[in-house]
Amino acid sequence: MNIDNNPESENQRYKWLVMTVVALTTIMCTLDASIVNIALPVIRAEFHVGITIVEWVVISYLLIITSSLMIFGRLADIAGRKLIFIIGIVIFTAGSMLCALAGDIYTLIFFRVFQGIGAACITANGSAIITEVFPAKQRGKALGMVGTTVAIGLSSGPVLGGIITDYFGWRYIFLFNLPIGVAALITAQKILRKSVRNQTVKFDFAGSALLTLILGIFLLGWAQWERWGVRTAGILSAVSIVMMVIFVKVENRSPFPAIDLRLFRDNRFTYANLAAFFNFAARFSVVFLFPFYLIDVRSFKVSTAGLMMTPVPLLMAVLALFAGALSDKIGTRYLTASGMLLITISLGMLAFVDPYTSIVYILTSLTISGIGCGLFGAPNTSTIMGSVPRRHLGIAGGMISLVRNLGMIIGVAWSGAMFAAMKGHGAEGVHEVDKIVPAFQACMKIAVVIAMLGVIASFKRGEMIRDTDNGLF
Repeated sequence: MNIDNNPESENQRYKWLVMTVVALTTIMCTLDASIVNIALPVIRAEFHVGITIVEWVVISYLLIITSSLMIFGRLADIAGRKLIFIIGIVIFTAGSMLCALAGDIYTLIFFRVFQGIGAACITANGSAIITEVFPAKQRGKALGMVGTTVAIGLSSGPVLGGIITDYFGWRYIFLFNLPIGVAALITAQKILRKSVRNQTVKFDFAGSALLTLILGIFLLGWAQWERWGVRTAGILSAVSIVMMVIFVKVENRSPFPAIDLRLFRDNRFTYANLAAFFNFAARFSVVFLFPFYLIDVRSFKVSTAGLMMTPVPLLMAVLALFAGALSDKIGTRYLTASGMLLITISLGMLAFVDPYTSIVYILTSLTISGIGCGLFGAPNTSTIMGSVPRRHLGIAGGMISLVRNLGMIIGVAWSGAMFAAMKGHGAEGVHEVDKIVPAFQACMKIAVVIAMLGVIASFKRGEMIRDTDNGLF
């Protein structure tokens, strides 16, 4: 028999080609995030702005992704995942070029918003594309491979970002995306098949617009609470809560809701998303603040600081595939809970760093965090994607990215605001380094509490029970 005419062989080949496409775009997006974070101290110094301004280089990007993910996930269910996915690659690549040309901090923030629209199109559909192509028995392994590519992007980002920033300047960290984006566009156009459009599903404009507005108001208030005050943040939060009540009523009446709220009746879906939120809200405080500790307190070069931060994503890359495959056999509950517990221990260790902490101690704490992240990621994603029917894969994929980015934004917002506030309240005449250290330690202690909530959510989800191959466990 000619293997080229074997449908099973052709299907196997197509699955892994699709994996290649998703991996390439995933690396592009995660590489960009990690490169930008390591360069923030340099960008802040060049534009002569404070930490509560420069943090918007991160927040603006994540904010637009978070607020529009469900829109693009739903549009992909209707218009086809390939179309939305490719549009995302084009916008993201163009946005990268515009960021490199920014003349001031506010222009850079604006172009990061544009770039975020493209990232939303990509990230809302990556997990859905993989879940749609791979059968349930291989889903954990496949999502583990996606987790590995995430880790590759994150692990190479700090090192590449540090080297590029030190020797060429921070603008080239955005230009670095251009060849990757072009390669991803060509590959996706050639390989991805057109997905079947769901002609019976209509787009929920009212629900999607309301959700975007709710997220924007809530996140804007808390991202700026240190500048605007807790009272203003509280008022905006109250407004967003009232609007959320309205949103629930609108969605319950809509025949084609932007988010099918019935999905949250499944504890696996609900608690896995909660665990992911706490995971990123805790960890991104480290991702955001640690470069300032390494560069401003320890006086490391940017490239050295980037190298110091590689244990976490590097171990994620090594363990993600293993954890994903293992979850296919033993379930996800104890893997994710163990991962979150290790992350909690790591954050507890970082709460005691000072200007003289040994490099071995720092690397040990980051290594523990990396192991925890590797055990948590793929099994948790598998839980979410495996607990919904196939017709909701786009929504579930969008929800994963929404929760992840929501956690990132909250992590950057609360830690940045608290860090700036505690530094500002330091005694007059105290050296800058002596203000940074206690502020960083306090933020890590709060991160420990947040991570513990992730441990609890991981245990509360229950265990996955495999019974079909149609998108439900």
